[in-house]
Amino acid sequence: MTAAQIEARLVKVRAAIDWILDGNVQSRSIAGRSLTTLPLAELRTMEKDLEAELARTQAGGVGGVVIRFGRPS
Repeated sequence: MTAAQIEARLVKVRAAIDWILDGNVQSRSIAGRSLTTLPLAELRTMEKDLEAELARTQAGGVGGVVIRFGRPS
């Protein structure tokens, strides 16, 4: 993922966290349809993972892998 894609996903995860913290329930059923959000702990884990991936990407990593070039010892 590119840095822009990671940032966009982070915005969505943080919005979901805020939604739950604003007092909204994580599961709801209306007229036979149900909506369930991810548990807050899982969203927090996703947020931390995305932050780490973004940092790696911005530091020059490719796909979450940092590549270093140098002469063999």
